[in-house]
Amino acid sequence: MVGPGLGGRSYDPPVSEFLTAEWVAELDARARGNPALAVLADGEPMTVELRVRDGERDEFVFQAVFAAGEARFTVGSPSAPDLVVLLDAGFAARIRAGAANVQDALEAGGLKVRGDLDALVARAPALAAVGDVFAALREVDPTAGR
Repeated sequence: MVGPGLGGRSYDPPVSEFLTAEWVAELDARARGNPALAVLADGEPMTVELRVRDGERDEFVFQAVFAAGEARFTVGSPSAPDLVVLLDAGFAARIRAGAANVQDALEAGGLKVRGDLDALVARAPALAAVGDVFAALREVDPTAGR
């Protein structure tokens, strides 16, 4: 990261607010350029839907689609998912900040998974690349650890 410039402004490009359409668009752009995700998308097509819930009323939904040698992220639920991940918003924020991980959320009941778990297990090693893409966004976002 480049330090603050004149007037205390940074020369780093701005990063969108977490769990917004703009953030998903940035995630998508980084995923398309990631060779490890391209390998993940070479196998049987798979759609993972992530539902981040803040209480019973608010929910942010986006999908990761791995198909035809390409990984794409989109807002909403445009296609039928093979796997649905339900994640508590508090854990999502802590995972994003690096203060917790998926295992912590599972153990505390803040993460639930529905769908084709065999497909998930079969691709587990390659799915680590998804975490790398999320981490890359966290590294350029100065508010991620707050």
